[in-house]
Amino acid sequence: MVETRRSSVAAAGKRTSPSPSSSSVPSRSAPRLCGMFPILCSASCFFWGSNKPRCPLEFGLNLQALKVVKAVKSGPGKKKTKKIHTSVTFHRPKTLKKARDPKYPRISTTGRNNLDQYQILKYPLTTESTMKKIEDNNTLVFIVDLKADKKIKTAVKKMYDIQAKKVNTLIRPDGKKKAYVKLLM
Repeated sequence: MVETRRSSVAAAGKRTSPSPSSSSVPSRSAPRLCGMFPILCSASCFFWGSNKPRCPLEFGLNLQALKVVKAVKSGPGKKKTKKIHTSVTFHRPKTLKKARDPKYPRISTTGRNNLDQYQILKYPLTTESTMKKIEDNNTLVFIVDLKADKKIKTAVKKMYDIQAKKVNTLIRPDGKKKAYVKLLM
């Protein structure tokens, strides 16, 4: 019983090669596909000058089995998914933004503070009208830098060590800025 099984398995496993006299023998120069299913056969069906068939169809596999083998060999195809847009406006994705790491300084020197107390207060005005303001209203009048603004009060405190109550400014017709410094006393 065992002997008959072995002999039948051996007989089924034997491959038969086509006879050399038949017209299906390939030429030695070019590859050929198996004659039965040239469309379904993959690159594994090619053989160069060999008389042994390599196509799975010629081994006795049916058409459906060949399709399954091909699908398993190629693997699952990537399914293309559509991105769902939830907004009508496009916003650029937030990507990595590195901090700047300059190789050399773009400006050769560091910027210095142009408006210190000596540059804010240029000189006091000493006209008759300003002297009257000092006596009557306790107000000093200075010509100050054109760009000076809120720092006039602190500049007066640093320069003359006096506390100012309030500062009013105006730009004169000649283009200079005048500051009225009202003192606390």
